Amino acid sequence: MPPPFDVTISITPAGNASGEYVVEFRAGDQTLAQVNAQIDRQALLEAEHNFSARDYGMRLYQAVFTDAVGRAYQRLIGRVGTETVRIQLQISLLALELHALPWERMFHDFGSAETPLATSAQTPFSRFLVTGAMNQQPVQDRILRLLVAIAFPTNLPDGMAEIDVASEVTALADLLTKLRGRVAATLLPGRSGLPAELRQRLEQEGWQIVNGVTSWDNIQRHLPGKHGLHILAHGQLKQGADQAILFLEDEDAKRVAEGKIHRVTDEEIVAGLDGVHPLPQLVFLAACESAKRPERSANAFVGLGQKLVKAGVPAVVAMQDIVPMELAHNLTLDFYRRLFGHGQVDLALNEARNLAFKRDEFNWAIPVLFLRLKDGLLFASNPHDALKAFEPAIVFVRGGQFFMGSQGAASVPDNETPQHTVDLEDYAIGKYPVTNEEYAEFIKRVKSQDEPSEARWFNRKPPADRLKHPVTGVSWHDAVAYCVWLSKETGRRYRLPSEAEWEKAARGTDGRRYPWSDTWDDRYANVGGQGTTPVAAHPLGASPYGGQGMLGNVEEWTRSLWGAQWTPPEFGYPFDENDGRALATADDLPAQGKVIHRGGSYNSQAGALSCTVRSCADPSSKTAWRGFRVVMEG
Repeated sequence: MPPPFDVTISITPAGNASGEYVVEFRAGDQTLAQVNAQIDRQALLEAEHNFSARDYGMRLYQAVFTDAVGRAYQRLIGRVGTETVRIQLQISLLALELHALPWERMFHDFGSAETPLATSAQTPFSRFLVTGAMNQQPVQDRILRLLVAIAFPTNLPDGMAEIDVASEVTALADLLTKLRGRVAATLLPGRSGLPAELRQRLEQEGWQIVNGVTSWDNIQRHLPGKHGLHILAHGQLKQGADQAILFLEDEDAKRVAEGKIHRVTDEEIVAGLDGVHPLPQLVFLAACESAKRPERSANAFVGLGQKLVKAGVPAVVAMQDIVPMELAHNLTLDFYRRLFGHGQVDLALNEARNLAFKRDEFNWAIPVLFLRLKDGLLFASNPHDALKAFEPAIVFVRGGQFFMGSQGAASVPDNETPQHTVDLEDYAIGKYPVTNEEYAEFIKRVKSQDEPSEARWFNRKPPADRLKHPVTGVSWHDAVAYCVWLSKETGRRYRLPSEAEWEKAARGTDGRRYPWSDTWDDRYANVGGQGTTPVAAHPLGASPYGGQGMLGNVEEWTRSLWGAQWTPPEFGYPFDENDGRALATADDLPAQGKVIHRGGSYNSQAGALSCTVRSCADPSSKTAWRGFRVVMEG
């Protein structure tokens, strides 16, 4: 995709003439046109609801794209054809009276059609605040961390709609599940809490859920290290005070039980960000009037969204009017779905507005994007939409401590003891073992790679009736080669899991014996059988993080070294990733070294399996009951 043409429309007052402004049209660093224009702000405000969306939008367009500016813009549009034109509206702080206009409702004459600038994928649109403009590198992290805060205190002012916390969270969870490990969410559901079933689901999918009220202090506590902050709450602009307010939940001990309101001002919110470093890349305010400014105000930055940008947040999405709950709900999902697809915040909001657009209504133009970035790119393009069809599905495992190993007992092998805590960083792991279908792409593209043995492959193709079965007949060297190839092919960092990563993904943090509980259930795993089953055949056996097939079906290679002899293991417990057991590449494998595999297989008997059982094999061995799953580093 070619880079977009960057267009800036800047508006500054022209001397002392009332209502006269200098409008400059720039493409990149080159000024293409400049005119003195009469912009009747009061007439545009009064006419806001007296015309159709199209007619009013064209009035805004004609006020700015006048004479030479309009002609230069049309020439550029004709030259670029179907390519993207990024448009940033830059209104001088000396032209405060123009900031109150709903510029997102501006239409333009694009070729043969009159359409809104702010709903087209060809014209990503933002308000570009001139102070502190920057062009920083996008976030490169493979896992993006989002803090979601929902506040629904009692005794809200009349007319403020009820927030269905469970419904909002469920919809967001459904979306993030499809992002396949791209996003890690921390949730403050506030005093409303969550239904037990929903809470259990979120915890299994790697969400961190914070108990307590959704106060500004609690948001600040959990904001450091987050790439994005999403606030769903009611808001209001106090007329006559030039002050925006969020209705959050009170943290005072005497008022918590009553769910009382804490009216948090924009000044308090901005002051609270002074202690947060680095600031989030994005703040999304699903709150009414969080971008509204009074028609008459002498202050340069009025409105919570504007003040957050001034405080240093690179991108802020806020609302310039009372936003209907349905619009806020749908807009949120559509925005994030696209943002995590390509990383461009202005394009994502245009795409979301387009889905809300109705020609005879105005609600689609309520969301405003304020930017400090010149190119609109928040996140490096490495999202779920760009995942290749052959990439394994993954689940997110939140960093922190877990119990590894077993407590000593007569029936427990010494190599599983002592039970101890291990602290791991965030990572994502294959939801399933790598399948024949996924591995086939590797075989197809790497001609020097042998096809799996003992697995009924023929002419470098897997059996058609076993595409969703785990790949077997692969050595440890084959599994490592697959990870190296997959990393190169996708630009993401794939490798085999350490046995600590495998065990945490299998049992969670509570020390359970099996992925599902402490009680065995034959329905939850493929053991004592005659062969492999499809990787998704036992969904009830999912681990706390959503990993499936972690016991039974196939043994799974890890990156952890057992040692040169069969027994006892050279590398026992406590587990230490830095003591020489970690095999970063095949070159790290010592002569005669044996590699740990986990999970057992269809050959295993139920009584011989648990999340803590350790086994090993020669790294060159290939069997019909051993495969692997991958880790994607964050």
